[in-house]
Amino acid sequence: MASNKPESKPSLNVFEAAKARKSSDVTVVWTVKDIQNIRPDWDPRQCEEFLKGVSERFALGVLRLGLTLLQALSVDPRFGGVPLEPNDGPKNSSEF
Repeated sequence: MASNKPESKPSLNVFEAAKARKSSDVTVVWTVKDIQNIRPDWDPRQCEEFLKGVSERFALGVLRLGLTLLQALSVDPRFGGVPLEPNDGPKNSSEF
């Protein structure tokens, strides 16, 4: 039986956007459209309220995951990284 739900699609091609960047800073923005891609049954007001309600918890989670990813990439030679000495760097994400 076919679903009537629209297919989830990102609101932009994040890979193309990342390649086109002129700055080395990284900024990620989540919008009502992103939430509607995940929850097409919600109206824009529900999506906005959801984003407001989870913003602090979400930001902290993204920072922790981002730090973990940056640490992993920074020691990966495929990305120009150099392995750390055993006692270098923070031991966990709470040290940042």
